[in-house]
Amino acid sequence: MARQKLIMLFLGGLLLVAVTVLFIDLPTSTWSHETLHGVWVTPFTFMSEIGTPLLPGSAAGLTICAIALCFGWRPGRHGRTLMAFCIAALVAHEVKDYAKVIFGRPWPETWTNNNLSWIHDGNSAFSPFNGGKGYFSFPSGHTSVDGAPMAVLWFRFPQLRPLIALLLLVVCVGLFALNFHFLGDMLAGLYLSFVIGYGVLAIVDPVRPLAMVFGAKAAEADGQVATTSAAE
Repeated sequence: MARQKLIMLFLGGLLLVAVTVLFIDLPTSTWSHETLHGVWVTPFTFMSEIGTPLLPGSAAGLTICAIALCFGWRPGRHGRTLMAFCIAALVAHEVKDYAKVIFGRPWPETWTNNNLSWIHDGNSAFSPFNGGKGYFSFPSGHTSVDGAPMAVLWFRFPQLRPLIALLLLVVCVGLFALNFHFLGDMLAGLYLSFVIGYGVLAIVDPVRPLAMVFGAKAAEADGQVATTSAAE
């Protein structure tokens, strides 16, 4: 049952992104431009960039972990969580760039080099493998990179989920207010980030993957055997 729920979540996320791209992105982007353009730019920019330290911090953290491992450190539960947190951010940073090239979607606004955009040119069509920086809107790099390490914490520490949701919402509000991304871009980035966070944590830490989403009882009912590290 838990596996079926996981598959449903996976497919439901894809459907939500598709519906948003098809029916919600353009009117909401137009509304953002007409209503919020040039309003509170500084605070909205700060909101959209609150996750900026995550990437360099994750690179530094993973390097420190690697050095510690060389000197005999054997990470426990929290140590493995830290490594998964760092790896997820770095993986998401690379994957989102490849995804942007694959999908090739123009930005909502014209930002640089007179790039095509929805507001300026009425163009929001996907152009797969275009490769130009003007087609890097989908998925959102902000929500991908910010969301992946947060997803690790989401699965590991359920008590932090309200705070994590609030932080990600703040980033999305900032991006939307600046019209830096379509809503579909942001949802796709969050979707990608949670897939990466879930996968990295399941690889780095030998816990029951389904239990991270549905709890121990659901995982046991699905036939997963609990594995507990001696370090825990």
